[in-house]
Amino acid sequence: MLNPTIKPSKPTVCTPRFSPVAAQFFSLGWPPGGVPASLTKKYLLSLAAGSFLVSNLIANSESVFAETVACSVPGCLAQWGRIVNVGANQRLCYVYESEQKYDRMRAENGWPT
Repeated sequence: MLNPTIKPSKPTVCTPRFSPVAAQFFSLGWPPGGVPASLTKKYLLSLAAGSFLVSNLIANSESVFAETVACSVPGCLAQWGRIVNVGANQRLCYVYESEQKYDRMRAENGWPT
């Protein structure tokens, strides 16, 4: 039986919000299109939900980590575990507004998709 005193939580809605610096990079179309940074746990937790994070660590012509940033702290912590497992922590990464913008940048630069 459900406890009547506990109200169901509202679903989480991911609304990307970017810092003024990131917004400036995005508006200028900064090459290669993403904002560069060192991939740390603190940085991951500071990113806007819905951003697309790509590690600069490459294996077999692909980034070892490329995912949309999770909407929740537990989701981000699970992502951090995957980042550490592939060895992408403390390395250069790029943040894009969305996966679609990342894919468009790859296509415009003739990179395999």
